[in-house]
Amino acid sequence: GVKQLLIQKAQILAEKFNSTDERLATVQSDVDAQIDTDLIAVNDILKNLAELNQAIGKAENVKPYSAVDLRDQRQAKLEELSKYFDVSFSNIPDGNGQIKVTARAADGSSTILVAGSAVPNDATVTINNTTGKFSFGGVEMDFSRGSLGAQIQARNGDVKAVRDQIADLASQLKTSVNSAYGRAFFAASTNDIPVTVDPSVTVSSLSATLTTNQGANEAALAVARLANQVFSTQAANKIDGTFIASFNSTVSQLGQTLNTTNIRLEDQELSQEMAISNRDQYSGVSQDEEMTDLMKFQRSFQASARHINVLDTLLEQVVNRLGVG
Repeated sequence: GVKQLLIQKAQILAEKFNSTDERLATVQSDVDAQIDTDLIAVNDILKNLAELNQAIGKAENVKPYSAVDLRDQRQAKLEELSKYFDVSFSNIPDGNGQIKVTARAADGSSTILVAGSAVPNDATVTINNTTGKFSFGGVEMDFSRGSLGAQIQARNGDVKAVRDQIADLASQLKTSVNSAYGRAFFAASTNDIPVTVDPSVTVSSLSATLTTNQGANEAALAVARLANQVFSTQAANKIDGTFIASFNSTVSQLGQTLNTTNIRLEDQELSQEMAISNRDQYSGVSQDEEMTDLMKFQRSFQASARHINVLDTLLEQVVNRLGVG
């Protein structure tokens, strides 16, 4: 019974390693899918900006600054695009209100995303286990800010770091236990994960000793001492500290990263609200002022309607009663 319980707990431990790695791999896959979706949205926004540029150019060819609604729509698209990465725009000389949209390339140069009614290139991305590169027309872009860059950082930075640490812990566990046990307890594999109990480990084969003395327990004691053994990467180990300390360090680092990210998110949201408020104070619409103007126009209309009604009554009397009497 004791042997069977030990094997079952070892299998549960292996499954925990495997399921944790699978969940983290799923997170990375979800990021990949979200990036693909975002890139489609980015390309659509760029095309919309080009179409709005063309419409503004036609509308303001005769009367400059007359396409107010189109300009508002273009501004909304620019703000939507800036959520994905940093962009800049400038007016095109003699362009009848059209603009040029640019972004910073990885080498520090400026890459044109939209020029008037033209979109020179589409956004593409190359992702592997260690790096993610965004490009326009083959030019690698600097997307260190915005949601696209943040997703790559989460995928290839924070999530990958946790997966690597879990894999190192699993590798150290398998190597140390197999060495202390004197034979295969965890199955050998080309990768650190998945972790599986070796098929040769059964109730009948499990033994506390490598000697012929069935009362000996040197192998069991060697495995038990691993719980307090301090490992070091400087000594060619995969982890630093004990198994529990290494795992706790991984969890703590992930929690600290998440907490720091949430704090930064709150700060950015506050900064965004302040920026929008300042902008609205400068160029926004005052609802009180608009309501006052609406009431003024309504009273003017009512007064005009009464004036016309009086004129209509007088004309009716003149036409219908002229010559009567």
